[in-house]
Amino acid sequence: MQIKSLRPPLAVTDAIEVADNACCCDDKICLPRVVPAIAHRVAGDLDSARHALDDARRIRPQLGIDDVSRSARPTEIAGLTAAGLL
Repeated sequence: MQIKSLRPPLAVTDAIEVADNACCCDDKICLPRVVPAIAHRVAGDLDSARHALDDARRIRPQLGIDDVSRSARPTEIAGLTAAGLL
């Protein structure tokens, strides 16, 4: 029997940490806020994903799927859309 971890995979955790650090370095760039939104959604943390996208929209109010698609796979965009975040 295989036991699933409640923690997100290390790559997702690393992506969140690196993106959060990038957000702290510059408060005027939208992309670093899109990356943690994707990673939080993959990890199942929709509140944090929503918060990251809200912060990205603070910088770029017209943020849409086209903008996010530069940093996300189609499945990740579909996940954000299905969660009502895009």
